[in-house]
Amino acid sequence: MARSSDFENNFTDNSLNGGAWQPMSGVTDVGPANNMLTIFNNDNPTGDSNNVSGGKYIIPSSLTGSERVGDFQFSMKVFMSRSPYAPHGNKLPDGLSFSFGDADSYRENPWRQDTFDYEQGVTKGLSIGIIPYDSSSAQGRGNLVVFWNGVVIGTMPFDGKGDYNSFGVSEFGRVLSVAVTETGEVTVLLDAHEIVTTIPNNEWQTVDQSGWDFAVAGRTGANGGHAYVDDIRIKSEILICFAAGTLLDCEDGPRKVESLKVGDLVMTRDAGLQPIRWIGRRKLTADYLALKPAHRPIRVLAGALGKGRPSCDLLVSPQHRILVNSAIAERMFGTSEVLVAAKQLCMIEGISVAEDVTEVEYFHIMLDGHQIVTSNGAPSESLYAGKQVLTGLSTSAIAEILSLFPELSQTGADAPPARYLPSGREARNLARRHAANHKPLLAAER
Repeated sequence: MARSSDFENNFTDNSLNGGAWQPMSGVTDVGPANNMLTIFNNDNPTGDSNNVSGGKYIIPSSLTGSERVGDFQFSMKVFMSRSPYAPHGNKLPDGLSFSFGDADSYRENPWRQDTFDYEQGVTKGLSIGIIPYDSSSAQGRGNLVVFWNGVVIGTMPFDGKGDYNSFGVSEFGRVLSVAVTETGEVTVLLDAHEIVTTIPNNEWQTVDQSGWDFAVAGRTGANGGHAYVDDIRIKSEILICFAAGTLLDCEDGPRKVESLKVGDLVMTRDAGLQPIRWIGRRKLTADYLALKPAHRPIRVLAGALGKGRPSCDLLVSPQHRILVNSAIAERMFGTSEVLVAAKQLCMIEGISVAEDVTEVEYFHIMLDGHQIVTSNGAPSESLYAGKQVLTGLSTSAIAEILSLFPELSQTGADAPPARYLPSGREARNLARRHAANHKPLLAAER
């Protein structure tokens, strides 16, 4: 089942530092004026607790374990003001960037130690740079730029770059919008400036997103000036669940997941019979899967995990985690049992994307806590109800779950996972070692 992760911040403070002259309601300052080659590092918030003044503004990606963002849409209002006292260039700041990637990988400034070229974005991940300062000293100057892993993959010059009056973002409330599809196509629009490009070599579909977040950051540089942002919105989509037809071991024997109802007792590996507390479902049509092929289910053939497991072919969403129990896992993680997303196991013989499936219906099954259940004779997870996962469900689903589990809404409260959740890179290394050594993912039960 697809889940959408939504984020919005309208920065409800209507002024900055007590002033009333800001051009946008709730505007946020991301740097001091006329500050020679310094980063935007004023972290003192103004207004409410969600209002941020300066520095990197980090927005959690809502990923857990080995999950990943398949596609997302981002938008924010942007305003840049010039500094009349700036000694160089067109009196606008060096720029700012929006990124989805490793927020600790901004490029260090070559001229000043321990400062960073925030307008260039991250060097691990995707970044869009708004870089009005017209200079040949660094890549992207005077342009709207798309970076992938620090390399330019798309650029559009600002008309009359160097001329403040012709730079569209200097007008109040221009909107930067970014859309990324599951195939890695990137569309960026800022006023009349548009870039359409593609992340190369299918890297968007295969990159390990462990530790990645969304971020907005920038700096003034020698040019001085200010930059403001407002009305940030992000929507991303993630999948994690069972496919229709899956047989779950229950009190009265194996039952199809679509026949289950709230209150039915499901057999778990650690806690015996547990009642179903919530069920979610979504059908993905042929048209949907044609547009978003990364949401096609993963097929685990009978016996692919180990002798007799699963007992018959198993279909799950790409992010649905399957139990691995092996000596290799013990050596890698210090525990023999870990939960790994199905899509990370596709190098194992008998596990692959179900390309022949034209449509699929996915189901969430939520119990009291994260549990390991038996699906088609193989151990896999129930819905993991961590806070970040909950933020990705629909509003009505979140309300229903929080009415059942009010402790999840408490600050700092989170559901512990049933087993260790390796990162995507760790999971692929685990699968690679099993494949190379011809070892089953599930050791024989003693």
